[in-house]
Amino acid sequence: MDFHVGMSVGNLTTVFQALHQGGQEYFFVGADSGENAYYDLFVEIPGTGAILEFSSLVCNLPEGYAISAWDICQQGSVTSYLEGERANKIKSIPGGARSADDVSVDPTPEGMMTSQDGVGGGVGAFGSCSCDGCDASAICWRKTTFASAHAFFGLFFAIEYLGASWTRMGHPGVNIERCATIAWGTFQNGYELHFVDGSSYQSGPMTLDEFAHDLDATRSTTMANGTYDQFMDNHLTLWVDDLDPFLALYDEQDVPFLLRTWSSSTEGGQQVEGDDTHTDSSSPPLKAIILNFPSNGFVVELLSNKGATGRDAPGWDFCSAQ
Repeated sequence: MDFHVGMSVGNLTTVFQALHQGGQEYFFVGADSGENAYYDLFVEIPGTGAILEFSSLVCNLPEGYAISAWDICQQGSVTSYLEGERANKIKSIPGGARSADDVSVDPTPEGMMTSQDGVGGGVGAFGSCSCDGCDASAICWRKTTFASAHAFFGLFFAIEYLGASWTRMGHPGVNIERCATIAWGTFQNGYELHFVDGSSYQSGPMTLDEFAHDLDATRSTTMANGTYDQFMDNHLTLWVDDLDPFLALYDEQDVPFLLRTWSSSTEGGQQVEGDDTHTDSSSPPLKAIILNFPSNGFVVELLSNKGATGRDAPGWDFCSAQ
């Protein structure tokens, strides 16, 4: 679950209510960044294994509905979020303790997605858990968390080769108890990358170290051969203004990468929104750099319609082993 996309919402009530009333399984905790207490809800997209995290300072809960405090170290029984010192912090924020009568929220308020119109709520600016600049129904893309066998190496790679900056992480207790290794980075637009080795978490039949090692072994072959492997589909895509500065850096420091042209633009045009058959020939093609994080095995794609001129950038071919 440490590999997930984190989003902030102005008010978590609608998301919580839809999942709770719909019988969808979810993981709901109260978290504390050291500065703010907030609600944190995780849910799996069924059939994919992909995890979404929704964070908010506001959520109207049914009377008597208790959530537990986030415990990264997983030690002992979790403390009810309605007890102890953290309860004082959570009760002080809007929505911290409400009656069941206050939870009668329209499941499809104005701006939220409905089955009729197929249009989702507005996607807001990057922001913190307070969802800065968002209204109650908007979603702010906040961060991507990576399950990292080597968290600090992951952060170093993001700083050195993606232009991220170090930022203080919000779980200081784990450094004292040494139950996890966590490193955070952020880009100038506020989007964050979190690298987490939750050593106290359950890992299933394969440990995180084993998984990263196997992917690294695979990438040593596939990247050298210019081959895209299936696990690369689990990646973060970032838009950049120009690919050339990144390509120059990777060439200089011998960083392996793949270069591709999006299939919708291989004829020199960019696919027109809402049209699966035609392209806009006046638009430059979209090209992508695919990078592997060494010793961690996760992938980032840099996407742009500028740069990589004259370089071999084959189009995506989903029916090919390449």
